[in-house]
Amino acid sequence: MENCQNYAQLLARIEYLKMAKIAQEVELKEAVKTYVQSLHPTEIIKQSIQSMTHDQGLKMDVTKLGLTVGANALIDQVLGRNRSIKGFLSALLLENMAAGAINRNASEIVAVFGRLFKKKTIKP
Repeated sequence: MENCQNYAQLLARIEYLKMAKIAQEVELKEAVKTYVQSLHPTEIIKQSIQSMTHDQGLKMDVTKLGLTVGANALIDQVLGRNRSIKGFLSALLLENMAAGAINRNASEIVAVFGRLFKKKTIKP
């Protein structure tokens, strides 16, 4: 801690400490914000999946599973699986066909979705 010899030095020291305080508050606010975001449930799930899927085979299996579940949900909505026997049977047949197609072509499907949702860069 620095000793102040006169009033001007005291004012300069006070100003310096105020600026240091503001800088520390901003740094602390950012640290808390980052911590709170890391506790968000979707962030926890995303981080655990990312840490779990360093293996390409496991990553592709999880992708296939997600695509199959999404396709089955879409088929159920379109064909009305819960409305009639005919809807149930046609949905079941189409779900099995879709699951086979997804398992055979998962990498191509992922590539198509990647191109669709790729962020476009603005050219100067």
